[in-house]
Amino acid sequence: LGDVYKRQDVYLLALTKSNSNCMMIFQFLVKLVDLIKSYCKGDFSEEIVKGNFVLIYELLDDVLDFGYPQLTDPTVAKSFIFQKG
Repeated sequence: LGDVYKRQDVYLLALTKSNSNCMMIFQFLVKLVDLIKSYCKGDFSEEIVKGNFVLIYELLDDVLDFGYPQLTDPTVAKSFIFQKG
């Protein structure tokens, strides 16, 4: 099973092994885009993802614990991740 969220020219995909709460997954993907935009001066596009791959990987590492969404608030994330987009 999977959920797809398209934002500008980027597709975000979430895969699950079982029947999961799809609204929670969509909400997480929307919040993830908002979090990335907060680090990248409000922009989110294919070029932003390519140019900030390490930052996005680090953000994903912080907001997901064993596949479960954690805090996605930008102010909380900025207290742990100090990189700039």
